[in-house]
Amino acid sequence: MEIVFKGPTFYCQEDEEQFFNWLYSIPAFKEVVGQGLELYLSLEEKVDQNSLEQLLVIFKRWELDLKSLEPLKELMQESSLPWVQNISK
Repeated sequence: MEIVFKGPTFYCQEDEEQFFNWLYSIPAFKEVVGQGLELYLSLEEKVDQNSLEQLLVIFKRWELDLKSLEPLKELMQESSLPWVQNISK
């Protein structure tokens, strides 16, 4: 599964390192490749709930467009994060 999104703005080197280290630690993570301003995030075909929720928090933290997670919409409906219910409808 591939998620394509506009990369975040980083305010220092440590901010960028935190972002990518967090992506790398997601259980369903396979690869991330940058092309221009976009990032192409490859995930395992079957994304688990923990991976989804980490992605949601990363997207919220770095103010990324949650619409990019549309391929995971069904999983979002099962999220335990209360603020996610508003975006998964």
